[in-house]
Amino acid sequence: MENIKPEDFLEKELYILEGTIRNSNYSKTVLEKAYNKLSETGTKIYNSKKLKAEICYLLAQKIKDKDIIRAKKLALESIKIYEDLDIKTIEESIPILDEKLPEYMHEGVVKERLKDVLK
Repeated sequence: MENIKPEDFLEKELYILEGTIRNSNYSKTVLEKAYNKLSETGTKIYNSKKLKAEICYLLAQKIKDKDIIRAKKLALESIKIYEDLDIKTIEESIPILDEKLPEYMHEGVVKERLKDVLK
């Protein structure tokens, strides 16, 4: 019998979470739930960190006209996660939630696209 590692379970959960987000057409409610889930369970593996950074960015974009303070907090959290990921290659910068994000994602993209929030 194959040994199942905790990372394998986390990868499966991430896959399900990613599908839920896509199936909801990136609704704010589902993004909030996904953000909370990742905040509760932690981001122990690379893809969970990357997914959380993307969710922070998407939420900041969605709420920036209604809640600039929270949008700024989410933008800064996204930037911090991307800095910690230390993306160096094009392959690393390809987003997980690619339909609603720029072709490449890293802290520089967040800073540029949310500069109005980060003032």
